[in-house]
Amino acid sequence: MDLLLIRHGATEWNATGRFVGRTDIPLSESGLQQAQALAEMLKDEPLSRILSSDLGRARTTAETLARGRDTVIELDARLREFDFGLWEGLTWLEIIERFPALTADHAHTARLYAPEQGETFDHVCARVEPVLDEIVAAGAPSDHVALVAHAGVIHATLAVTLGIQFDTMAVSIKTGSVTRLTMKNGTWQLMDLSNVPTLNSAH
Repeated sequence: MDLLLIRHGATEWNATGRFVGRTDIPLSESGLQQAQALAEMLKDEPLSRILSSDLGRARTTAETLARGRDTVIELDARLREFDFGLWEGLTWLEIIERFPALTADHAHTARLYAPEQGETFDHVCARVEPVLDEIVAAGAPSDHVALVAHAGVIHATLAVTLGIQFDTMAVSIKTGSVTRLTMKNGTWQLMDLSNVPTLNSAH
């Protein structure tokens, strides 16, 4: 089984470095172009299922990917981005100003995220893990499943499937990217990480 972890295209908040979690902000023009480039790159991928966060930026990316296919998009609220609580809509510099106990390292380490009035990384892993279990239970070894979501959800998926501590890897899940996991002999293996079809400067 192949599991394609697809991060949605860029939004205006992504372009300005703002934390966007539950705010249902749409794709920017650049994000729409990224979604189209993803669809073109994956046009020959035999997707048996397309699961998506129900937030608009992920849903629009999934809809672009699904055009011309018979595959029905399955929306799942468990694939929503972190609830960033009081961090929502802020840049990291603004967050540090408001919460000076935090350090610059936290900005690039999803497992250290614990926003006030929001979710921790462990919380995100706990809601993502059942989705992965259900995909495996319902699937066949030959299946190719696309999961269209957010950077935090993809980090959580990699933590659940691979057990990797992401502060020991230079992991940046770019907007409009594909990360591929393949299950072999009951074990997930990382085959591709944050692959983008075109040069992409959004973060």
